[in-house]
Amino acid sequence: MKHFAKYLFLAFFMPLIAFAQSNNQGDYRLYEREDVSPYRQKFEFVMPEAPVRTTPVEVPNYQSLEKQYFADGGKVHIEADGRLATFIEKHIEIGQGTKTMQGYRIQVFAGRSRESAQSAKGKLFQSFPSMATYMKHLPPTWRVRAGDFIDRDEAQRICRQVKNTFPDAFVVPDEINVPRYKATDSSGG
Repeated sequence: MKHFAKYLFLAFFMPLIAFAQSNNQGDYRLYEREDVSPYRQKFEFVMPEAPVRTTPVEVPNYQSLEKQYFADGGKVHIEADGRLATFIEKHIEIGQGTKTMQGYRIQVFAGRSRESAQSAKGKLFQSFPSMATYMKHLPPTWRVRAGDFIDRDEAQRICRQVKNTFPDAFVVPDEINVPRYKATDSSGG
């Protein structure tokens, strides 16, 4: 019993004593109120003078502007670091090499039977021949999905049509193939 009281004292009262002593070593609230603004370095921003150009600057094709003049007749000049053009070209190159992106597909089947999955894929292809169909195996489940939709609303609209053939169809987020769009005439003619 004697040892229990000793351990009880050490366990509960020693941390309290240590805490009380640590507070006497220094009052940190004093430093929180101290004004150090006289010691801070002062910065003054000066706007550099922009060089005045009288001759137009060549603009690469991807930076061309349809209207070269403002309403008041002023010309547009684009000045850029040469590294910017390299960056943009690299970005375009990477974008053209990308084949997939995050989007949506319609899942029409999920099960363990490969034959049932193939049957669902065939039925989907017969009912919707213009829609791309995919069969993926994530053990132990086979999944049949359709379409490459960027917009969830469009996927939901098509899913309502698919539900006539596959009542359990639903929209899922998935890695889709990047759709390639044909260039259209934007002039309206």
